[in-house]
Amino acid sequence: MNLSIKLKIILSTFLVVAMSLSASSFFIYNYVTGIIKEQSIEENTIKLNQVTQQLTKMQEQVKKTTAYIILDEKLNKLTNQNFQDDYDLSFYAIYETELELRRYVAFSDNIIDIILLRDDGMLFSSNRTFESYYQEKIKESWFTDYIDRGYNAGFSGVHDIFVNSTRTEQVISYITSFKNTEIDSAHKFTLILNVNRANIENIFEKSVSDFENLILLNRDNQIIASSYASEEFSNMDIVEKSMDKSKSYVEDRENIAISNILGYDGWKQIAVIAKDKLLGKINWIFVYFIVIVAASLLLALLIMIPTILNITKPISKLVAAMKKVSRGNLDTSLTIQSRDELEIMGKVFNRMVSDLNEYMTTSINDEKVKRRMQLDLLISQINPHFIYNTLNTIIYLTRANRNQDVIVITDSFIRILQDTIKTGEEAIFATVAEELAIIQNYLTIQNYRYPDMFDVEFLVNEDVLNMQIPRMVIQPIVENALFHGIHPAEHRGNLKIEIKLHSDYISVAITDNGIGMDGTTMNQIFKGSKKLSTNHQTRSIGLNNIKERLAALYGPNEYNINIVSHVGQGTKVEFSFYPKAI
Repeated sequence: MNLSIKLKIILSTFLVVAMSLSASSFFIYNYVTGIIKEQSIEENTIKLNQVTQQLTKMQEQVKKTTAYIILDEKLNKLTNQNFQDDYDLSFYAIYETELELRRYVAFSDNIIDIILLRDDGMLFSSNRTFESYYQEKIKESWFTDYIDRGYNAGFSGVHDIFVNSTRTEQVISYITSFKNTEIDSAHKFTLILNVNRANIENIFEKSVSDFENLILLNRDNQIIASSYASEEFSNMDIVEKSMDKSKSYVEDRENIAISNILGYDGWKQIAVIAKDKLLGKINWIFVYFIVIVAASLLLALLIMIPTILNITKPISKLVAAMKKVSRGNLDTSLTIQSRDELEIMGKVFNRMVSDLNEYMTTSINDEKVKRRMQLDLLISQINPHFIYNTLNTIIYLTRANRNQDVIVITDSFIRILQDTIKTGEEAIFATVAEELAIIQNYLTIQNYRYPDMFDVEFLVNEDVLNMQIPRMVIQPIVENALFHGIHPAEHRGNLKIEIKLHSDYISVAITDNGIGMDGTTMNQIFKGSKKLSTNHQTRSIGLNNIKERLAALYGPNEYNINIVSHVGQGTKVEFSFYPKAI
């Protein structure tokens, strides 16, 4: 019984539908997991809010202490005095200020010490013995970076500070600037309250069992405190994602993160919860569903594999054959015996490849003939440019009985004609030495036509002489330089021919000191414009002939031609291309 591919696909689809039970099992699992996860996240959010309230309360206490200090009349009078050189008055003010500031430290559980910095550099603190130490401390980055950012008030990053001669503590400084406008000639002050970071860590320790990590960031996203032992949490990506307040939480493969913004100074609190801990209660459900799905998949595969192979094997053969064809192998054929539409497709493919092979062979042969005819036609356009004038010169010399000159010019003319009737590969390419010989013969003829009118300079690297280049690409440019540049000029002409070998290409430059041309004419010649005068159109035909030949031999983007010309100064034509190896 021959089954169509349509029927085979229908039967396979019917078997796939039978697996919907597995899909429904996964749906139930995901649904239950989602409910439990949402409940757990809600519980952890409540716990995070409790931590946030404690931290906010600490911030409020620090801000209230700051307000009390700023409004303290006694402190304002003591610190705004003009001490000048009065040592006793200065000592008294510093001592009384220290007592006042210590009183504020004693009333707060969070503040270690207080520093009051006057705008003239004078420093007051709650620990007078450390004033010189504080003077150096405020030069560190925790203070200078904060000032540079231009904040009016707020908390700095974490830094160390000595609390006595042998012990240091990590602190977070609350910094604010103020000036008492009720006092004449009042100074501007910077108030620094050093908050004990250990108090924040104590709050975190009470919640360490609830979260994988608890992180507190300041407004610059610097870590203030973390329940992580190293204070370096590896998965900072999820911390950044948790800042998106449009979502109640964010998650990745391993963790879930929830966040809160504290009430002051842009502090952000982030709680990271490990998924394996959060969903540990329902892992056994996942294992149960995995067993059901695995059994269903195994049964379905046992049923579907034979049918799938019957369909995919011919298709795989067809794909492999198509890849061979795409790589240029047109001798490819395949055999499919599936007794359905795939077998018909294989036969059509073989017929298509056979027709394509025949078409490509014909096209290649036609293109070779076309290319040969095109090159022959382009080369043939060059010869009539100087044949007529050369014959006239020979007639003139003959009438003048200059027989030796007739022999020389005729020999040069014959050598040029011999070069034009070459066939095969020699009709397309020639060595640099052969091209230079043609130019020498051509210039010999022109010297008889225009005696003492020009000088020629050859600058040719010896290592290019045996390189093969397109034949007759230099002579038309030399001809243009003589007839359209040097000949119309009133002074003796100089013609320079340079041929250089670069890393992987050859450059040819023909320079004359003739009459030159303006930019408009130069662009029209380069583009082969029909608006040119008859004189300039002759020059354009020679240049376009070379451009078309180089494009036919190398491709439109594998050569370069450039013209530089100035009126009264001359013209330089330079072109480059890849040499053909001998």
